[in-house]
Amino acid sequence: MRFIVKPSTDRDGTEYFDVFDTVKDETVSWYSKLDTDSSGMNFGLPAAEEDAAYMNSLEIVESPMEVL
Repeated sequence: MRFIVKPSTDRDGTEYFDVFDTVKDETVSWYSKLDTDSSGMNFGLPAAEEDAAYMNSLEIVESPMEVL
């Protein structure tokens, strides 16, 4: 799998779930562990896993400039 979920913590101790691109070796999106804005949406492990699964389902083609 190209996109995986990794736990992370910022300098203030806030915990996140990063969606990590294993090909580019970088975080491409992140989700807070807790519902920090009380919206009830887009937070936690389920949201990060859904995002990673979606990105893994896409056929992502690198442009020639990105490969160099």
